[in-house]
Amino acid sequence: MKTKYWLALVTAALLWSTSFPVIKVGLQSSTPVELVFLRFFFAGLLGLALLIKSRAGGAIKVLWHPTVMLLGFINALGFYLQFEGQAHTLAAKAALLVNMYVVFVGIVAYFVLGERPHGYHFGSLALALMGAGFTTIGPYGLQALFGTSTGRGDLLVLGAAFVWAFYIVYSRKIAGTLPSTWIMAGVMWWTFMPLSVLYLGVDHQFHFPAQAVGIGLYLAIFCSVLPYSLYVFALEEVTALSSSIVLLLEIVLAVVWSFLFLGERFQPVEVLGGTFVILAIALLMIFEAKNNTSSSTVE
Repeated sequence: MKTKYWLALVTAALLWSTSFPVIKVGLQSSTPVELVFLRFFFAGLLGLALLIKSRAGGAIKVLWHPTVMLLGFINALGFYLQFEGQAHTLAAKAALLVNMYVVFVGIVAYFVLGERPHGYHFGSLALALMGAGFTTIGPYGLQALFGTSTGRGDLLVLGAAFVWAFYIVYSRKIAGTLPSTWIMAGVMWWTFMPLSVLYLGVDHQFHFPAQAVGIGLYLAIFCSVLPYSLYVFALEEVTALSSSIVLLLEIVLAVVWSFLFLGERFQPVEVLGGTFVILAIALLMIFEAKNNTSSSTVE
């Protein structure tokens, strides 16, 4: 009976999709550094508690795995860029641009892992970049892009997408060598470490609005630890292609929440760009699934 796995998958997508509008609300009363610090203060502690409470003796040792530590630092940079970007751009647009990391992965994997990209990788990348161009440059013009707050926010979010491509690629290096939940817990802790240093350098007052604390706790539990755990659980039975649809569902839901609860609206050119981005991601997933199926058949 796979119903529970599908339910876990859809729930993970639903929870992840709420992060974008919730972050936007949190940034109304908090700085990006403050809010991202709070998110991973709670997520880091939850991750550490999970490792300590694990009955397996080697669980806590994952904290000192070099790749887990590197993943945490990469994750911290990605989230810092996203939060800084979301302070200046729409939550719905951030959801679109952040998820472009999927099309960056194939190119990054070539330089980091030596994986040869296929033609569809370049095609998806070109389509996604075209969509990003319509979404970011379209409403302002190239010259105004760097001179507007919203334009700079879009570029920061795109930077986060590029950083997370490295996160995915380096995650492949340790996939299967350690339990996924251990890796997640370790990454949460090592994401918190550099963000705590950043917070101490920028703010260090440790005086947080009650709303920021509540939102930080929500993001830690319902947009970090819980959805990732549900996603890993679903992968036990759900195929790679089906699980990848979660990505598209997350984007669509994030846009819906942002439209309904934040009153955000896209300009026509941004709608066109967003359509290209989603199409690029969908086509990449389909071709990846066909390629994996063909490889399995050959083997």
